[in-house]
Amino acid sequence: MLQFLLTLTDESNHGKVEHIYDTYHDYMMKYAVSKLQAAGRKNAIYDAEDAVQNAFMKIIQPKEQILKRLCQILN
Repeated sequence: MLQFLLTLTDESNHGKVEHIYDTYHDYMMKYAVSKLQAAGRKNAIYDAEDAVQNAFMKIIQPKEQILKRLCQILN
């Protein structure tokens, strides 16, 4: 989580990122592990962690506007 928070230029988004992370992380992990296991990956859990982290970084890092919109939708 800390890595995601450090990428934000606007510190007021920290709470929003935490909310999105807490809301979707477990679901995204279960989905990623399921897909990777179905594909026969031996290290599905580790690969899923990488995939989920990369997904969050793509959402957060360059697109704080998308983050703001997601937070508006969730509220």
